[in-house]
Amino acid sequence: RIVTRARKEIASGGPLLPKGVVDRVANGENPVRVLREWRDATQMYLSFKTNLSQGYISDIENGRRVGTAAALRLIANVLDVPLDLLVQDP
Repeated sequence: RIVTRARKEIASGGPLLPKGVVDRVANGENPVRVLREWRDATQMYLSFKTNLSQGYISDIENGRRVGTAAALRLIANVLDVPLDLLVQDP
């Protein structure tokens, strides 16, 4: 069932993440930072594309802020990843 589900998600355009990216997030690194670095984007680029301040993005990446749903959606759109990859459990 897991393989069938994964194949359906991939066929529908779901993201394929390298194992190193998945491992970093699974080990507790901030998903915004990990995915931003994977996409080879700077905080300034993300700031420009989302209209969020670079400081706000830095605060999210460093755990000083959680990030609103709207802000995380903007970031997810720029990084071309599903929003649920950026949402962390409290």
